[in-house]
Amino acid sequence: MKKIFFLMLILVLTGCHKDVLSRSDSGKTFTYNLGQKFTVQLLENPTTGYMWRFKTVPEMVVSPIEDYLEKPKTNRLGAAGNHLFVFQAVNQGETELQAFHARPWGVVGQDQPTLTYKIIVR
Repeated sequence: MKKIFFLMLILVLTGCHKDVLSRSDSGKTFTYNLGQKFTVQLLENPTTGYMWRFKTVPEMVVSPIEDYLEKPKTNRLGAAGNHLFVFQAVNQGETELQAFHARPWGVVGQDQPTLTYKIIVR
């Protein structure tokens, strides 16, 4: 029991490693090795006008390398699909990825991030 607690404590303090992040991972810290890729997968329905966009801070710790929408699993008109954002760890350091769920033409008050992920690259 003590070993499990100690292992959990280490994971919390050092951040975790996860290849695919989701909405439920917002607010958490993740650690990656230099050159490693990871994906943020978010449900999106572009027919509503709302789309996911990411803002990264200028430290360039991670770099976006791919961004695409998977087809919905159904043929129903207006069905939502998964939007996948693939990033690569390009420099050592810490950064915060901020995701915004907004319409491209913007509305006052949409300058606050919907989701945030703290990323550490070693």
